[in-house]
Amino acid sequence: MVYSRQVHRSPGFGGRVLGVVIGLSLLVGCQGEPKAGGKPDAKAPAQQMAPPLPKQEPAANQPGSGEPPKAASGEEKTTPLPSEQPRPLPPEQKPGPEGKIASKEPLEQEEENPFDPKVIEQRRKMIEEEMQRLEAEWREKQKKRIAELGPPLVENVEKLIRLHPVFPVWADRDNKRIVMVGEVCKREGLLEMFACPRRTKEHESIVVVDTTAQIVHAGLLAVGAEPGRPVQYHPSYKPASGDEIEITVVWKDKQGQQRSARAQDWIRHSGTKKPMEHSWVFAGSVFAKSEETGQLSYMADGGDFICVSNFPTAMLDLPVPSSSVNAELEFEAFTERIPPEGTPVTLILTPKKKQPSPPSPEQPPAIPPKPPEPQPPNPSEPPAEPKSEKSSSSSAETPASSEPQKAPEPPAENRKPF
Repeated sequence: MVYSRQVHRSPGFGGRVLGVVIGLSLLVGCQGEPKAGGKPDAKAPAQQMAPPLPKQEPAANQPGSGEPPKAASGEEKTTPLPSEQPRPLPPEQKPGPEGKIASKEPLEQEEENPFDPKVIEQRRKMIEEEMQRLEAEWREKQKKRIAELGPPLVENVEKLIRLHPVFPVWADRDNKRIVMVGEVCKREGLLEMFACPRRTKEHESIVVVDTTAQIVHAGLLAVGAEPGRPVQYHPSYKPASGDEIEITVVWKDKQGQQRSARAQDWIRHSGTKKPMEHSWVFAGSVFAKSEETGQLSYMADGGDFICVSNFPTAMLDLPVPSSSVNAELEFEAFTERIPPEGTPVTLILTPKKKQPSPPSPEQPPAIPPKPPEPQPPNPSEPPAEPKSEKSSSSSAETPASSEPQKAPEPPAENRKPF
């Protein structure tokens, strides 16, 4: 009887709360269900129930399943991954009886030793061939460029003597000057050169010429110019010396009219902005011998052709101090007077010989001194005795001496033995 009383006992407070919660949940579920023949209530929250997962049975091949692994049937075969597939051997490499690969050629070629003399010689030949090819291409372009520059702008062109079969440089024997053709390559900025050979110092020059400095040097010697020596810095500064060379520039403007100017008019001082007043002298540059090849090189061919800064290797230089340090350059291009870049120009180099200075009119010419006059004889002195010719001749031949003269020795035949 006691057990039945406990079962039918009324629920307490906790049971009442649990019943209220279950009732509310049932009420909410009923409101979310769609009514018969109508649409679901939009106010009810959408409750998406996930579909039940299928019951998974333990795989036969998994460990712990308790069943032995089953053999894969023909339809369930899987292809191996590419990394697991065996790599095919090349035709030259076949496995031997022991499984080793027997090949006549090595699998990997041995790397070339860069210090091997044969490899060095092979690369040197390749570089020389490439350099020769590039030089030949440049020479062809140079010929076309020289043809586009045209003939020199001087009179009697047919009388000029060409100094090189390709380079546009001539000697004018009648007027004692050198003529060459170039083009404008710079119109602004500081300068170290007025003109330079091509592929040397175009960034510091106004005019570039398609010739070498040594050819122009030989031409100046042929027309009578005498070189001096380049600038000297040690032990003390000595400016360049040599015959003065006058440089004239000739070109055609946009209207086709021929114009000319001194080379100094295209250069000005960077500080005062006045044209350069100094003339150039024929310094002559120097020759240097290579220690490796023993070949002589004319140093002005490296760019020091017609300089406005002092260089010990200059062919034409200024006879005054002019720094070659970039921060102390004294001259710049006179932009307003220079034609556009690429304009063909003719350079004329004329040596100026130093003439001897005439005597000043204030100093009269020197008068030669008069010969001494003969004095009359003194009557108080006795007349001098006339000397014979023999005595005069002997006195003239033998010098006077205070010592007594020795007697002449007898000939060897008359000498008596001791």
